[in-house]
Amino acid sequence: MARKRQKGGRMAKEAGRGEGWGRTPWVKTAEPLLWLTGAGHERQTGSWYYYDAAKRQDRPHWVFQLTLAGAGFHVDSRGRRTLLTPGMAFFEVIPGPFQYGYPPDRRDTYELLYFSLGGAEAHRWCERITSAHGRILQFNEQARQAIVPAVLALAREVASRRLDRYMVSGVLYQLLMTILSELNSSRLAMQPLAHEAARQLSAAALTREVDVAALAERLGVSREHLSRAFRQALGVSPSEYLIQQRLRMAAQHLRTSDAKLETIARLSGFSGANYFVRAFKKHVGVTPAAFRRRPLLTVP
Repeated sequence: MARKRQKGGRMAKEAGRGEGWGRTPWVKTAEPLLWLTGAGHERQTGSWYYYDAAKRQDRPHWVFQLTLAGAGFHVDSRGRRTLLTPGMAFFEVIPGPFQYGYPPDRRDTYELLYFSLGGAEAHRWCERITSAHGRILQFNEQARQAIVPAVLALAREVASRRLDRYMVSGVLYQLLMTILSELNSSRLAMQPLAHEAARQLSAAALTREVDVAALAERLGVSREHLSRAFRQALGVSPSEYLIQQRLRMAAQHLRTSDAKLETIARLSGFSGANYFVRAFKKHVGVTPAAFRRRPLLTVP
């Protein structure tokens, strides 16, 4: 069947491809409602499924897209690519500086669920969620059981075109509150994982090269999940935490010994004196030599 693009960039509904593509027919008013602009359940199988969100011609709106099976990809404004495996979602503004689609090196089916919404009230709540939790989100099985049926119900409403704006606004509000609640609960659950990772990083930081991906594998999670848990619990990434630990140890050596910088670098886990000096100046604001001469300075 030939594919036909609808206004807004989504493919028209096709037999066997999924359910529920649509744009709501409402005329916007001044009422403080959350406006549903689309919802759907899709299965994609080829790299033709790709969007550069900066080039889309839609009116500004938010889109939440959750992977159910297979994997998609997301590339942010800094070029960082994330593989969106089951349970992962992106929550972004369109048009916006990111890309998403089907990974060209995969051959499986990318099954996804999405809904999109607009309006000032929607923007306020979506900003609140993404400011606290980021644009790439991860949900456990319990969270997915709460979110997926609600999005499927919205997709069916869009497909049927029998939409009541007040009812749908209420459903959207409840869905956003569910997403926010599940993310907040997940943040609390991530703290033990982050602290165990921090313990292992501290133990290994001064003795050998640390592989964050290998650490994540030992803990039974993806590198992305570990980094997210770490940042949410401790405020920094695993790599930044590792640098902090090494710099604090180096500062202790600088304060308590006359050892050469090459020796201090080695004792603190750095690969060499040059890298140590650059890292120290970047994070502390002065060189190691200047730090030695200024006893009131501390390492953050």
